[in-house]
Amino acid sequence: MKNTLKKSKIISFISDFGYQDNWVATCKAVILSIDPQITIIDITHDIDSYNIFGAAFQLAQTARYFPISVHLAVVDPGVGSNRRPIAIASKSGHFLVGPDNGVLSLAAESLGGIEKAVQLTNKKYQLRSVSSTFHGRDLFAPAAAYLANGIKIEELGLPIVKESLQTITIPKLVVESQQIKARVIYKDKFGSLTLNLPSSLNEPFSLADYSSLTVIIENNKFQVPMVSSFSQVGLREPLLLVDSFGWYSLAVNQGSAASYFNIDVGSLVTIKAESSKKRVT
Repeated sequence: MKNTLKKSKIISFISDFGYQDNWVATCKAVILSIDPQITIIDITHDIDSYNIFGAAFQLAQTARYFPISVHLAVVDPGVGSNRRPIAIASKSGHFLVGPDNGVLSLAAESLGGIEKAVQLTNKKYQLRSVSSTFHGRDLFAPAAAYLANGIKIEELGLPIVKESLQTITIPKLVVESQQIKARVIYKDKFGSLTLNLPSSLNEPFSLADYSSLTVIIENNKFQVPMVSSFSQVGLREPLLLVDSFGWYSLAVNQGSAASYFNIDVGSLVTIKAESSKKRVT
């Protein structure tokens, strides 16, 4: 795999910066001052403050839809500490730039795995003055721009053993004979709740075989229909479906599942299959 970008000058950008302050614009200004022909695509800057997992999950879901690109992720509560600033070359040809705190790990996996990684030590590809509190501007934005401009990743700094990189993992399911214990791993702006339950899971039973499932949250039981679209239930009614990225999600038609079930990211959700609720085929 060639570890340079030749045809694409695209940088995706995800952070917890928000838009109240000038941080996003400043990083973009640095990128464009290096090469004004680069296209910058914002994934989101509304990640909850310091939420490394949330950024890692969103980046992994999105990066695979890009053409060969550089993916810049800045959720960096450890900025100024001994955590490493890094760049990664994926086996599929994409690059990722950000802190070595796990925020790049899920995307690297979704892009075919890590080909090589470097620590950003070459001052030639940094701003002249590096702040201890704004590596997004001074280290990561320049590195992303130079990669998009076609330099080799090796020029950015010293090689890193890829096994030493910090990683984040999706919480494990507890799968039993007729029930699955899942966790909420993401809440979107509508209040829909993504579970750590991929649609590819079909043992010990397939949720798609059921018209309705028992959802247990703390000591409360809910009968929730298994559907393929929101409109298959009435307004403000709950549902379980496979979302557009392939994860089972709890939702409410034109409402908030987080409010309806009174849960949030991290909450335990038990899904129980009962034979009486199996679809008639």
